[in-house]
Amino acid sequence: VKAALTSLYDKKTEAQQKQLAKAVESKEHEKAAELKETLAGFKEKYELDTWMERAANKMANEISFGTHISKGIHSS
Repeated sequence: VKAALTSLYDKKTEAQQKQLAKAVESKEHEKAAELKETLAGFKEKYELDTWMERAANKMANEISFGTHISKGIHSS
């Protein structure tokens, strides 16, 4: 699971990682700091604990139980 989350993180932040490399190379410290902050937010989003909690909450909201379920057999 961790490898899959790392892969998702890399895929979602590919552009920002390239921009960060350029900013560091050209010594644009303000731009690099902004990009590092952005990447830190993504990194947190794709950590196992955070991701599992979000996924569990999402699935819990999608599950619903009926209180008066109709008969399980079709009458015809």
